[in-house]
Amino acid sequence: WRFLIWPSVVQVSVVVALGPISWLWCRYRCSETRLIARHVGTKHRKPINPYFLAWLLAIQLVSSLVSVSLWIRRTYVRRCDDFEAEVLISVSFAFGYLVRVLKNEFRPVEAMTLACVVDVYCSVPLLMENDDSLWVSLSFLRVFRALDALNQIESTGVLDMVSDFRRALMFLVLRTMCMIVVLAGIVFTLEVLGELPTITEEAISTGMGDISFMSILYFSISTISTVGYGDFSPSTLPSRMFVCLEIVVGVIFFSVETTNIMELKNLLNTGKGSYRLRAHRNHVLVIGGGVSNAGEVL
Repeated sequence: WRFLIWPSVVQVSVVVALGPISWLWCRYRCSETRLIARHVGTKHRKPINPYFLAWLLAIQLVSSLVSVSLWIRRTYVRRCDDFEAEVLISVSFAFGYLVRVLKNEFRPVEAMTLACVVDVYCSVPLLMENDDSLWVSLSFLRVFRALDALNQIESTGVLDMVSDFRRALMFLVLRTMCMIVVLAGIVFTLEVLGELPTITEEAISTGMGDISFMSILYFSISTISTVGYGDFSPSTLPSRMFVCLEIVVGVIFFSVETTNIMELKNLLNTGKGSYRLRAHRNHVLVIGGGVSNAGEVL
């Protein structure tokens, strides 16, 4: 629970504290000062000189990958003997956190973004305590910060000189790494922490093995996804017949739903999705060749 309680306290405290700071920041228009406009910018305006922000984000990207590497090492040595390195990494992320909320005018909503939440939940437990039991931590989530840092670097315009192919390749590598490391880290952590003390699972002995609803749910998902680990298999004729049907239905279902989602995504990317009037918006602007021949009343 130390991975959740203290970080949650810090997270709530930061969100509450940013409220009055944001009000004062906007009231005195601090974001318009020359230093901030030149090197940091705002959410809607790029900095005049983007290299300070780009270098800071590059440091965060490298620090994220180093932190994940240290976490992987700790899973083998099973002790936290790199506390000083984690402190240095946490300090760099704290500075980046400050610049991030400053860029967004200290709005409390920025502290609730996934990147900021990852910073809090990865850094606070390591800084609150220093013992070997902290080798089990959430530091693997920092691989997401590497991906977020690359996104932010691209938004500064520094990567405009890099070809589209190389940029797409960099994002592909980081997205793949992010997905694999996060999923593997979550499964590893859950297995190490063991069963929840407040939840007991009563298994029923059958020809399929000791089963429960969760184990059959796990079996069904692995079956219809065509993974099939083989740790469970139906033992009765009716269940085998139904599993055959389950596989066919599952494959068709996922194929159809995936196709629908991709079609919807393509429609939204081309501006052909359904329109929803947003709150506090009293007008709609319709432009483009599609309305060039429309009448005066539209």
